[in-house]
Amino acid sequence: MMINNMLHIELIGKISKLLTDYEKLQFMSASKMMNTLKHKIRFRELIDIDKIISLPYFDNFKSIEVHNNTSYKCPKYAKYIYLTTETAINIPDFVTHLTFDADFNQPINNCIPVSVTHLIFGTHFNQSIKDCIPPSVILLQFGWHFNFPIDGCIPTSVTSLYFCGVFAQKIKGNLSPNIKQLSLRCLFNESIENLIPQRVTKLYLGETFNQSIQNHLPLSVKYLGLGGFFNQPIENSLPPFIKFLEFGNSFNQPIKDNIPKSVKHLRFGRSFNQPLDDIPLSVTRLVLGNIPIGNIPPTVTHLEFDWHFNQNY
Repeated sequence: MMINNMLHIELIGKISKLLTDYEKLQFMSASKMMNTLKHKIRFRELIDIDKIISLPYFDNFKSIEVHNNTSYKCPKYAKYIYLTTETAINIPDFVTHLTFDADFNQPINNCIPVSVTHLIFGTHFNQSIKDCIPPSVILLQFGWHFNFPIDGCIPTSVTSLYFCGVFAQKIKGNLSPNIKQLSLRCLFNESIENLIPQRVTKLYLGETFNQSIQNHLPLSVKYLGLGGFFNQPIENSLPPFIKFLEFGNSFNQPIKDNIPKSVKHLRFGRSFNQPLDDIPLSVTRLVLGNIPIGNIPPTVTHLEFDWHFNQNY
């Protein structure tokens, strides 16, 4: 009987991994015996800690949202603890995902606990981050108004880094070699020679960027977004294993034999007016700006038109 019960519990555990948290609770309510298993099942979805604080299976929640005035303990099995705050005061030392409110703009010296792995600053934050970002952070995102120097400020632990808005500080030499996702959606229009870390797989070069990319992109890049002003030749410029390629509204350069055959998702903007025959047969998803429809590759299964599109077809 004990062996059967163990098998029964193991089977229920495997089934529960396929269910939402709500579905798990419904499933556990089928019988008294099933109800006792709530103490063995892990709940994955994000939930406010105030909603679970009195539950007998409080420790089994893996993803919770807390508040600045949180004075109670964290669930035993919690891995992801989210906090959105308007102040840098009294941040609990078990928070892993920290987001500052849009209006937050205070100094953050000695404020961010070493438990934080994901750090997002809001729209108005514009303070020095020197010696402020703990070495535990792997994702770092700045808001629209941030424009302080980052020299020696980005820990080597960071693998995802996002800039936007008015940021116009020196970037070259200040990026961690471990970065895999890099977004420069800011006032960036400098040469990227020897700038992009060699491990980057996702790269977005923002609206104002219009520099040569030839021989400047790592072979690791699989997702590439080029902003609205970009209109440079791409001959022998794109990494051979790229899968997602997005051009902005100004791009109108020859693409024949210039787009790798690995590309599956391809997007063009408003100005593009080159022959569609030159699109490689690897493309399955195609987004067009405002161009007469020519010979769409037969491999395309998803065809979209941008809001600029105004052609007969």
